[in-house]
Amino acid sequence: MGKRIVGFFLAVAAAAVAWGVSPGTDVWIPSVGHGPGQYGSQWRTDVWISLPSGSAAATVDIFFLPRKLESEGNTWPPLDSYRFTLNPGETREFVDIIQDRFGKDSAFGALRIVADREVLVTSRIYSAGLTIVTNEGNKTGSTGQFFAGLPSTAAIGANQTTDLPGAEESSNFRTNVGWVEVTGNECSLRVEVVDGNGTVLNSRTYTVKPYAVVQKGSILNELGGSGSNRRLRFTVVSGSGRVLVFGSRLDNGSNDPSTIEMRTPALVDRSQGLFAGAFLETGTTTGGVRFSLVSQGVSGFYANGLVDCGGVPFTLDFGPNTTAVEVDSNGAFSLAFTQDYNDNSTKVLTVVWSVTGQVASNGTASGLVQGNVTFAAPGWTNCTGLTQAWRAGWVSP
Repeated sequence: MGKRIVGFFLAVAAAAVAWGVSPGTDVWIPSVGHGPGQYGSQWRTDVWISLPSGSAAATVDIFFLPRKLESEGNTWPPLDSYRFTLNPGETREFVDIIQDRFGKDSAFGALRIVADREVLVTSRIYSAGLTIVTNEGNKTGSTGQFFAGLPSTAAIGANQTTDLPGAEESSNFRTNVGWVEVTGNECSLRVEVVDGNGTVLNSRTYTVKPYAVVQKGSILNELGGSGSNRRLRFTVVSGSGRVLVFGSRLDNGSNDPSTIEMRTPALVDRSQGLFAGAFLETGTTTGGVRFSLVSQGVSGFYANGLVDCGGVPFTLDFGPNTTAVEVDSNGAFSLAFTQDYNDNSTKVLTVVWSVTGQVASNGTASGLVQGNVTFAAPGWTNCTGLTQAWRAGWVSP
């Protein structure tokens, strides 16, 4: 029996929350427009697209998808698009893009930017033509907000959840929210209003059509949860569509908006997804682990454990379990495997592997594996099972 390391090992770092602007080849700006809004506002959108690195130019397509009624979607490809070439290191600025590039005087919606190389996308939507009173006299200006381009991979899918904190509906502030479907498939989206104590005040489930672009003005009034310090929780409860969500908190006096960004990456529900990761030994990886979370619990747990035979380490694979093991309400689970190991056709070891694990709500999991040698053939009696820590991250639905 050799020092075997199975081939599936994935050195996957545990999933971490990635804030900030992310480059991508399929990027969405969820809220753009040119036209009038509430309280005398006049909205415009500027966009910046950058190719910060590399030695080859990128071909970039910008698609405009109009905002429609809740019950409507969009066809693909849309009627309005624009293609250009972006050179390495170049940033292209599009001022008032909806009117200047697409010729629309009153239109709101979303932009999809598709490129053959990763590009960085940022934008500003703002109310223009305001009279601003200063110590130096009246000036003309604008109030606006920043929207980062969101890669389509940030969208939530079935059994995934994201939040928009800081919503308010009062005489001073209003909150608009919206969503964009990014795959061309339908889904059902549940929106919950949560107060500062974590209590769900009200909820409603919406049908999201393929490539739908929807905005809800003053959504707290619609859902019945007006007040301050509200959090909006979005969950895709069914369907194969995937959704990006966004929010704007606006001052009713000045129309000054503040962006409420969706929490990314999407929260992975404990009932679904593939996890992959590694065992850790004094700061280095010594083997791999993978398993699936299904509605019944942990299934297909397959890993490499470590046995020490007189100072010679052997990496041994074990699993998978074919019957799902329940995950309790705290995210904990445990399971055991009894595995025989042969040298050619002769059994030389039997090891009982005891696994404990804890699944976290941020898409990570961790635990311990302990090996106990219960049978050793002559020449293998100095083998001892070791205890190792493991850590894994969610990698796919």
